[in-house]
Amino acid sequence: MARSQWVCDDVMRLILAAMMPANRLAIECSLVTGLRISDVLSLHTETIRKTQRPYVKDSKTGKTHRIYIPTELRQRLLQQAGTIWVFEGRSDARKHRTRGAVYKDMTQAAAIYRRSGLTDVQHISPHSARKVAAVRAYKQGGQEIRCLYHSERYGRIPLHKGRRRKVRSAV
Repeated sequence: MARSQWVCDDVMRLILAAMMPANRLAIECSLVTGLRISDVLSLHTETIRKTQRPYVKDSKTGKTHRIYIPTELRQRLLQQAGTIWVFEGRSDARKHRTRGAVYKDMTQAAAIYRRSGLTDVQHISPHSARKVAAVRAYKQGGQEIRCLYHSERYGRIPLHKGRRRKVRSAV
């Protein structure tokens, strides 16, 4: 299976514009918070209603950490939220939307732009949003990437166990 690519903000905006509204909002939430798409989709409506700074349990590591959801994004999340899940399932409100549904929508949106020759992105997925969030955090300086909980290389930025390393060339 191909690894998801980091994409620049312009390409991400194009792809978001071609996505279905709820799936686009899930990706936007991942872009802002750095959460994995599965963790975004498993947000409870009541949790978001209570606070802008909820605690989230990372599905991969099991660790709990606090995120910040900006006011405007939080309002949009609550406007489309279901009774239990912020992103409720298509056929059953007791289940949340699947990451496969978001993945399919995003890859179809990317394919539209690939066919028209506007972008050379070969493999974009919801995880690409997490990579964009990591690069943004790195570029802001002083803000460590440890909130993303792993040492993958995002956008040519070398990361290692939450510590920033010196980068030889500008990103």
